[in-house]
Amino acid sequence: MTDADRPDVKDNPSAPADRRVRVVVSLIVSMMLVGLGNGLLFAFIPIRMAGLGYEPFVAGALIVVLAVGGFVGCFVTGPLMKRFGTARAYLLGIAMLLSAHTILALTSDPFFWGLSRLIYGIAVTQLFIVSYSWINGSVTNQARGRVQAVFYSCFIVGMGVGGYGVSFVDVTTNMSPRVSIVLTLLAVIPLIIPGLPKVNIARDSAIRLRRTWQISPVGFMGMFFVGGLTLLVQGFAPIYGQAVGFQPGQIGFMLLLMQIGIIGVQIPAGIASDRWDRRWVLIVCALMITAFAAFALWAGATETIFSISTAQANDHARSDEYVMLAATLTMVWSIGATVIPLLTSVLTKFIGPTAYMYTAGGLGLIYAVFVAVRITMREVPEPDPASEAHELHEPPRL
Repeated sequence: MTDADRPDVKDNPSAPADRRVRVVVSLIVSMMLVGLGNGLLFAFIPIRMAGLGYEPFVAGALIVVLAVGGFVGCFVTGPLMKRFGTARAYLLGIAMLLSAHTILALTSDPFFWGLSRLIYGIAVTQLFIVSYSWINGSVTNQARGRVQAVFYSCFIVGMGVGGYGVSFVDVTTNMSPRVSIVLTLLAVIPLIIPGLPKVNIARDSAIRLRRTWQISPVGFMGMFFVGGLTLLVQGFAPIYGQAVGFQPGQIGFMLLLMQIGIIGVQIPAGIASDRWDRRWVLIVCALMITAFAAFALWAGATETIFSISTAQANDHARSDEYVMLAATLTMVWSIGATVIPLLTSVLTKFIGPTAYMYTAGGLGLIYAVFVAVRITMREVPEPDPASEAHELHEPPRL
């Protein structure tokens, strides 16, 4: 019997509401600080590489390396959680992130920058798997969509604000990675405050593609497409801006507007997905990606697919499958984030910096059609009662 099957949890899962809120708020604050540092570097790297004389496709290749790191992170995070526990696994991710930023601060060699992006991909994947499994074990089905939308929105808005920060630093020096190191160190604080509760999540961390597909084909394919879409929209936008002659400040402002658009799209969509069939919300967002050229709406719709796809999958998973599901969905995301930007990077060499726009629009349309077909094949499934919130336990020992 899992914790979610116990009567005291199922009948009143929100009893320790203040402790559950503390888990969510601590992770939101920490990941927002992580996002600030990461966003600054996302804007800094293509600008700095262009200043050093490298072609745009080289910066695009670093995005692919980052995605490969994310793929690796899917396999190492589960064993680390099993060995060290949830909180320590999160802090190990922060430590790897600090090492990645330090490499950027110490050298401008593209090889070592590639190594930095690889470590970064592993670290961020680990942080997200830990965060999502921790959050999903702490919230109910009725709140999952909005909670995940707020969590992810805060991270992405942090990325946007961090990207805008490139307007205020000297991009010809290592100031950007140094600032990112400080922000990442601050991200440790919410997770080391004494008394942070933990949830008893089963440690099945194996990658299970078939089981994940059985749980939610819509969530599975959503994570594949959004893996590519996120890196196309977030990663190639500054490359596009650099190629068409934007100044660093203009690129940073463009990234900021993109993340503000996420607030206007993702949070209302998350609330709507808690009230109606999440699949219809996914269709609307996918069509927005195809129809709108405005960067703010584009980014908002893309990131909304991420949070609602994961919520859709977790609604129908057992409580002992959260870690497995987070790891597998992140791996599916990483596959999409590796394959799609790689192909787009090749297209960029032949078509130019607008290639990613055509790719993103086409992917959005394909996903909308896929979800529509799934709706005709299956009525709204009832959420698995075992996917409700867990019982919280004593604080972890760090």
